[in-house]
Amino acid sequence: MKKVILSITVFTISLIFFSCGEKKEEIKAPEGMRITNLSSYGKPIILFVPDSTQGKLEITEQPGGILEIKVGRQFDILVKEGEEDIAFKKADLGNDDVYKIKQFIVDEPNSIAWEWAIGDLPSEFHFISVQKVGNSAYTFEDNRNSDGAPFSRSAIEKMLDAVKNIKQATKKEE
Repeated sequence: MKKVILSITVFTISLIFFSCGEKKEEIKAPEGMRITNLSSYGKPIILFVPDSTQGKLEITEQPGGILEIKVGRQFDILVKEGEEDIAFKKADLGNDDVYKIKQFIVDEPNSIAWEWAIGDLPSEFHFISVQKVGNSAYTFEDNRNSDGAPFSRSAIEKMLDAVKNIKQATKKEE
């Protein structure tokens, strides 16, 4: 009897194990964030955005296939298909006649975040990042607040962190 029960148990466990195949790891959003799947907008990307306590999620399709993803007043990202030249962008920032770079907060081959200002006026913070998803490249950057108020450093860091942690949406998630 023990052999029969052991055989049934081993068979059941084997069946469960092999029927699962290659199971994908479940994607979980970090605390205070939620998962946003952009597949319905033609971009197979899963992006973490602030949860509903930070504001309403608004996704707007703009001309040229650009997506604006906004939550509240401190999270507003533009997503463009294609790869912007980060080195050129960095050099261009240094040549601005009005705004002067105070520092680069992040200076990586595919991402930069910077602080700049006009004279003694309060600083503004911005970022741009190129991320690959499958065989495609996307450029992400902050979108100046609609009310004209600049983003805080922590807001820029939060947006850039969300961008750097994008995932590719699988067929099952689309």
